[in-house]
Amino acid sequence: MTDAMSGHMPYAVMPFKTPDGVTPLRVGPPRKLPHEKALERRCALYGITPEQYKKQLLIQRGLCVCGRPPKKRSLNIDHDHATQRVRGLLCYTCNHKVLTLGIGSGLLRLLADYLDSGHDMRKL
Repeated sequence: MTDAMSGHMPYAVMPFKTPDGVTPLRVGPPRKLPHEKALERRCALYGITPEQYKKQLLIQRGLCVCGRPPKKRSLNIDHDHATQRVRGLLCYTCNHKVLTLGIGSGLLRLLADYLDSGHDMRKL
C-alpha cells in the first residue's frame, strides 16, 4: 500500500512500534464519528460551533422549548430567516409548525390568549 509517486506509505497506515514494542492499529488523529460530523455540518450552516449547540442543549435540559424530548431526531437549530439570529433548539414538530405557520410572535401571543380565555359563546 505505497504511494505510486513517492514510494511512501500513506500516513494513516505507516507502521511503527511504540517504546514498549506494541504496534498500534491506527496512526494519526482520532476519527470523528458520523453523528459528530453531521453536527459540525449543521452548526456551520448557522454560524455556531458544536460546543455552542451542546451548551444550549444543556440550558434547555435536552428538551425542546415545548418541554418534550426529541423522539428520533436531534433537536433542530431554530433561526430567524430574516436576521439569521439563532434562537434556540426545537423538536421537529415545533420547528415544522414555526416554518409552516410563518407567523410572528405577536399573532401567536394573541392566539394563545384567545385559546386560554375560557370564553364560551354558549353563555352569551
